[in-house]
Amino acid sequence: MITAREFNKDIVPKKLTDLRTPSKDRANLLVDLTVMSRQVGYSISKKVARFGINYNLWQVLVTLWSQHAVTPAAVAQHLQVEPATISRYLDQLESLEYITRERSKTDRRVVDVVLTPKGNKAVKAGLNELDELSKIF
Repeated sequence: MITAREFNKDIVPKKLTDLRTPSKDRANLLVDLTVMSRQVGYSISKKVARFGINYNLWQVLVTLWSQHAVTPAAVAQHLQVEPATISRYLDQLESLEYITRERSKTDRRVVDVVLTPKGNKAVKAGLNELDELSKIF
């Protein structure tokens, strides 16, 4: 977990009025948000590494856990990545037994991706890390 000391609090706006600044400052804000996002991803990656996955794979699991998507195409669309990338991620997650692929009960041409209990544990580990990070703010 990133500690409060390691997390760069200087890039978090103090109040909403800080967001109403000239365009140069807004551009800096976008860079700062990117840095914060990377810090969160890094922290979650460290937490879920014991499950043999990284932040990108964890995002797929969370997408399935929250049921934003159940097909590989829907997962790719939700995470805004190429379908080939999602296929590779799903192959990795399936080999780790975090997901299964099953034929849809309503349309046998469709493959649904289902989170396993083992996948649920990995999701919860990352969510716990997010809870810890939220205390920093």
